[in-house]
Amino acid sequence: MNAKACREDLSALLANHVAQIDVATAYLRSVKQAIADNNVENLQQALEHPDFDVDAIERLEVERHRLLETHGFSANFAGFEKCIAWCDDADGGLAKLYQQLVQSLIALQHSIQLNQLLVNRGRDRVRRSLSLLSGLGGAGQARTYGSDGKPEPTAGRRDIATA
Repeated sequence: MNAKACREDLSALLANHVAQIDVATAYLRSVKQAIADNNVENLQQALEHPDFDVDAIERLEVERHRLLETHGFSANFAGFEKCIAWCDDADGGLAKLYQQLVQSLIALQHSIQLNQLLVNRGRDRVRRSLSLLSGLGGAGQARTYGSDGKPEPTAGRRDIATA
């Protein structure tokens, strides 16, 4: 086992991983901005041509596991920490890259959560709009109201949504 070779391989792998995660985060931020701005054209363009490669991120993770096993460490978090402790240089370059990766992953997770909130809010708005337009209440029954504002029975009558 050569610590220098391990350090060089792991350093390149971590730097590449950080770059891939940062690209994914930037992509999700652009999607979020398009949703927030209600810019359908930008949203469609972003969804049709994503700027990041999920497969590349997965391949980097597989490569990290292979690298750890090649140098005699288990492919879990404890093995990863032991590998960094074993092959890192005096200035802690690998540890710094690892912390940068963690920060990039936190930013990615935050972007995913924000996009999920925006999508959920939009979906709820669409459901409410459809409910208003179709005349269907929460129970799926069409509601017709009389001049006094009270619901009238709809037995045998078509509602506006089916007319």
